[in-house]
Amino acid sequence: MKHLKLLTVFLICAIALVSCEAEIDPANQEINTEVLSGNFSSGPVCDDKPIMKYSSLTEIQNAHKALYDDYQNSGEDVEILRAWEDDRSFYSLRKKDEDMDLGNIPSDPNFDSWSYTSDLILETMLNEDGMIIIGEYLYVWDDGCVIHRIAYDNCSDYKTLLQFAGFVKTYDGSSAAEEEMFKYRNDENISDVDVCTDPRYDFETISELNYPIGNDKPYDVEKSGTKCGLEAHITHDILTHDPLNKTISIKVEANYIAPVGSEPNLGFYISNAADFASIEIIDGSIPSAIGVNWELQDANSFVYPGKWFIIDVDYSTFTTMVPSLLIDLVVNTGLLGGDSCSDMDTLALLLDCPVSISKKPLNAQLGKWLFTLEGLEGSTGGYVLHWDFGDGSPVQTTYNTNTITHTFPTPCNPEIFNVSVTIEKENFCKNSAGTQVSSWDTCKRQQMSEKHKEKYDGRRLKLKIKSKKRFDLFGGGTKIKHLFRYRKKGEKSINSSGDVYLAAGTSCAPESLSSLLPAVSQSGKKRLKQKFKSNNNYFIDLNMPPSVTFTHTNGFSKTLTYIGTCSK
Repeated sequence: MKHLKLLTVFLICAIALVSCEAEIDPANQEINTEVLSGNFSSGPVCDDKPIMKYSSLTEIQNAHKALYDDYQNSGEDVEILRAWEDDRSFYSLRKKDEDMDLGNIPSDPNFDSWSYTSDLILETMLNEDGMIIIGEYLYVWDDGCVIHRIAYDNCSDYKTLLQFAGFVKTYDGSSAAEEEMFKYRNDENISDVDVCTDPRYDFETISELNYPIGNDKPYDVEKSGTKCGLEAHITHDILTHDPLNKTISIKVEANYIAPVGSEPNLGFYISNAADFASIEIIDGSIPSAIGVNWELQDANSFVYPGKWFIIDVDYSTFTTMVPSLLIDLVVNTGLLGGDSCSDMDTLALLLDCPVSISKKPLNAQLGKWLFTLEGLEGSTGGYVLHWDFGDGSPVQTTYNTNTITHTFPTPCNPEIFNVSVTIEKENFCKNSAGTQVSSWDTCKRQQMSEKHKEKYDGRRLKLKIKSKKRFDLFGGGTKIKHLFRYRKKGEKSINSSGDVYLAAGTSCAPESLSSLLPAVSQSGKKRLKQKFKSNNNYFIDLNMPPSVTFTHTNGFSKTLTYIGTCSK
């Protein structure tokens, strides 16, 4: 049942002999119901669309596990999922997909439930717009790494998040788009969660392994961007520095390694802005942000989603120890397309002696980088710099020149290099600086997916292939799955061909995908799936990607190949 009516609420209450009431807010057209039974949480209804509501991550993990167990114990009978939805008068993402297949509702060429999730249980728990409430937040899901959320108060928040979802799918990085993003991030306080660095949101694996985590994040997970071809980098330039009056002007710019043709979405944060007397944005790629005093904003929510900005910082409140200015850059790609990716970089700049290395990728495919030692502006006298790039190459020495380029190895498995510079200069505030660089074969991916949908022989069908890095908490390595949903009688088959690359240290060796995932067939309407889990790290080579062929005895055949552009 798609619409939760008042009559339904009263009937349930009458049958259960429980007192409950529904309250209509005419302004928002929202029905707020009490919990109707002890085994689930009822949520609001916005625009005739019910939303499941869970009080915490612990609660949704437990609810997911309970439904997962029921589904598995039934032999994966879809009637278990239908009964779960019917018991709650809930119209799910799964149900919407099924109704389109059966012709109960018009087919929407832009709709694909697997863009939101390829976890069948979560697909049953998300509503038809891919949304769910957990704690105080309303979330819209994505089958990649980045999900979005807004603090939920009423149905206007649902409408805002739905509008935002439509906006990010067409984000083009233009000035107008940056301005619009600035409003969504700061006026509406829409934020992101990188679920590829937070195992609490991996409900599927938690249920499969019976590995409860709960509400508290167990540990900090390493950033995940290089696994899907993305890496964020902050480039900075010290424009002026007055150590006597304790003011400094800094230009900060977003740089990144990203798949060719992608249009990354950017977000700058200053986590300790309130520590300083003032931080004023005096110029930047977002005109409406000019004049904003960063130190007056909420450090947990204020975002500058533009390509660059210039700030004037007054740190005169400090008479002795001056803290570092902490600037974070988050870069996202592929938002709400089912293959989203995120990466983050941090700049810690000591303001009373802002000597630091600014880095910029020049050609990531070749491993070529530009390094600049900042903080020499205004100083007098000559200097000598000794650069050590941490890759075993000889130390390079420069005289009175603060820039240098270097080419790193590009191994299959990303490798981190510690770059340092030793400074020879009289009466200078610092004698060394350092940074880190990741270098890898930017045509290799550990995390990516491809999907396909069409109508064949009178019925919709969907295909998906996905490779994902597993959390170390769950054993690490790689998880690969192939999905074939075609609600039509007959035999479905999945066959793999080509190689994936097994990482050993920083090198990789080819291994047949079909040896990891042998051919599989199944009769009936139930979806066909293949899953492979390994503690080893496997990579896809975009120059020679593997393929997966899906066939049905009614003549259908389609081959999906991992298609993507190398990063630069």
